[in-house]
Amino acid sequence: MKLVGTVVASSVYFGTAWWLLTSVDNICDPSKLPVGSPWTCPGDNLFYNASIIWGVVGPLRMFGRLGVYAKMNYFFLIGILAPLPVWILSQMFPEKNWIRLINMPIIISGPPSMPLATAVNTICWITVGVFFNIYVFRRYKSWWTRHNYILSAGLDAGVAFMAIL
Repeated sequence: MKLVGTVVASSVYFGTAWWLLTSVDNICDPSKLPVGSPWTCPGDNLFYNASIIWGVVGPLRMFGRLGVYAKMNYFFLIGILAPLPVWILSQMFPEKNWIRLINMPIIISGPPSMPLATAVNTICWITVGVFFNIYVFRRYKSWWTRHNYILSAGLDAGVAFMAIL
């Protein structure tokens, strides 16, 4: 079912991008677009910026002792040590099965990938996630197994369509 959900989501995303590129006039020429238009054509700025950062500036001046981001390296240590308290607690309380379900990499890397939104948006997102991944998963496991990835792709596609409108 993961494969089907991935294919459906990829097809919808590709179709949306194709539709935008063929239906919005001058989408790849910002000088011909109306003032304040949110449409731009995807470009190669990322590759240019990355080549400048890693080729010209270099990692030593970014993340080494000479760089402004040198303290970012401590996050590697935090990432290695973060699962340790969960493991210790699971050894101290083996009867508490839910402790083993705590996934520190997801807890650490999940919030940065959440879109910036108001509290109302975040509460709605958490409510839908908890409802489908706890309540529906426990009561209607066969439905959840068959349809949850398709539901996720549909919700993602809905957000993409609403962003266009």
